Amino acid sequence: MWIAAMLLYVFSDAPADTGLRRLPFETHQLANGLTVILHEDHSTPIVTVNVVYRVGSRDESPHRTGFAHLFEHFMFEGSPNAPGNTFDRLLQEAGGENNAYTTLDYTSYFETLPAHQLELALFLEADRMRMLDFSEENLANQRAVVQEEYRQSYLNRPYGQAYLRILPLAFRVHPYRWPTIGATLEHIAQATLEEVKEFFFRYYRPNNAALIIAGDIDPKQVKELVARYFGDIPRGPELVRSYPEEPPQEEERIETFYDPASPLPAVLYAYKIPGVAHPDYPALEFLTEALAGGKSSRLYQRLVYEKQLALNVGAYTLETVDPGLLILQVVAAPGKQLEDVLPALEEELERLRRDGVTAEELEKIRNRYETQLYQGRQTTRGKADELARAWAQLGDPEAVNSRPMDYLRLRPEDLQRVAQRYLVPQRRSVLRYLPGSDKAGE
Repeated sequence: MWIAAMLLYVFSDAPADTGLRRLPFETHQLANGLTVILHEDHSTPIVTVNVVYRVGSRDESPHRTGFAHLFEHFMFEGSPNAPGNTFDRLLQEAGGENNAYTTLDYTSYFETLPAHQLELALFLEADRMRMLDFSEENLANQRAVVQEEYRQSYLNRPYGQAYLRILPLAFRVHPYRWPTIGATLEHIAQATLEEVKEFFFRYYRPNNAALIIAGDIDPKQVKELVARYFGDIPRGPELVRSYPEEPPQEEERIETFYDPASPLPAVLYAYKIPGVAHPDYPALEFLTEALAGGKSSRLYQRLVYEKQLALNVGAYTLETVDPGLLILQVVAAPGKQLEDVLPALEEELERLRRDGVTAEELEKIRNRYETQLYQGRQTTRGKADELARAWAQLGDPEAVNSRPMDYLRLRPEDLQRVAQRYLVPQRRSVLRYLPGSDKAGE
């Protein structure tokens, strides 16, 4: 059986027979530019409403970073017809739940509730898309919440400043050089109500958004409801997106940061890679799995189990629309220094570039990918989010059906080729993260 699988990889470009079912949906657009995507699923009497806006931290002014994330909070502060905490209270009373998240490129708001309560979710989302309760009091409340999150999650947390440090080291001009939480606490502290309003009316408009409804729905009835609640919301300005292009990185960049809150040395490697729509991106994501996807991965086996040099390893891509990063992170084991860890890490990277991955490794990675894909599609929440990301990141919701095949068609030589092209020292930025303080600088 294993030999048959290997022959498939070597002699055929055809995708494996995965049994992957097409995720059906229909889409249309309102006159105000709002994209509507409907997925009908009668397996459970549940529905998910997801509103995704094409606005992330890359759309912020370098002098007022953190605004997209601030809005993730502000959007729950109330709207004209749902003041205060009405949004959360009504959804909870209806048996629903809601949340949101912000990325470098887009922001997603979603709620899942019993299907017969769909109209409530549409009313609430439409009302806050139309207008928010802009007041100095609400702004002050959310500024304080975000600033506290900044301190807890980044400044006062072990290794919390790694992300704050590695982005500006890797990017010199592109707005990916600051994280969604913001470059500094001061930018949110200094935000004015007029600046916040201007940001809202520029980006949180129907012609910059998609409404995804997945679950136990009657599409004809839902279209009427969507037109009723969202049809008369004014469209916003036509956005011309132009971001500073990051110049090619031609040499390795290294920075050392001392953090008294972090108990062990750690290192981050951030390699420049293309954006999510690039043909090489799927192979790069699979490389992160080969390196650090679970306890049977290369770095975990070699650095943690065999040599006992590292306490933990990790690898991930930023999943950005514009060219982004593949990040490796290694925390040294107690008693070990980076000088002990780095030679072994370099040796594994060189082995990956020289020998590539085995068919067995690729099969394992492919299985993990398929498992995660199927698990995500078991819920209306997962399917709505997949459609939202396809629209926001790849510009086409149909990518939920076409894109998985780009992963399932990968062959071992594809992973070796991208490892040789992208995982090279001249394309990376290195953050040496050390406990304690900089004695030489004191």
